[in-house]
Amino acid sequence: MTESETKVYDDFITVNKLEQSTGLPKESLRKIVKKAMIANNFAYILADVVDSFISDCDDSLKVFDKCFSYESKKNFKEMRQHIIAARKCSMKLCEPVYKNIRTNAMCADSDWWLAMIKLIDDRTTDSYQKTQMLLEFLLNMPEGDSPYKVKFDDFKLFKD
Repeated sequence: MTESETKVYDDFITVNKLEQSTGLPKESLRKIVKKAMIANNFAYILADVVDSFISDCDDSLKVFDKCFSYESKKNFKEMRQHIIAARKCSMKLCEPVYKNIRTNAMCADSDWWLAMIKLIDDRTTDSYQKTQMLLEFLLNMPEGDSPYKVKFDDFKLFKD
């Protein structure tokens, strides 16, 4: 963790108070906050990705505009409004941190994740073996600096 990250996390969570109330050392508290910030960042990104998929769906279904009931159209619009609201709340929650810490460029770009999800779907939907190959490839890559240490057992649904 860089010195600027440490200062931002300390300011954001008032580490001294938490250290006294929890008994946890500052470094442990910073790691917990860092993981929470990453999770929040992913929540924001995924809300943006979902909004993009909804837009794609909406554009595709406009051809059938007259086929959908008023209620269906209203529900679709309401779902989109909730996703936009969730994205705004996520951003507000950690705004002080995001202003001061440069997040991983790949994680900050929801368009990248949208393209990645579409690519995975395109390459693996017709074959269980292709899904397994992709999973094994990713799990065999060296671990990064993420607080998420994912193992093959985390993918129980995909086991034979």
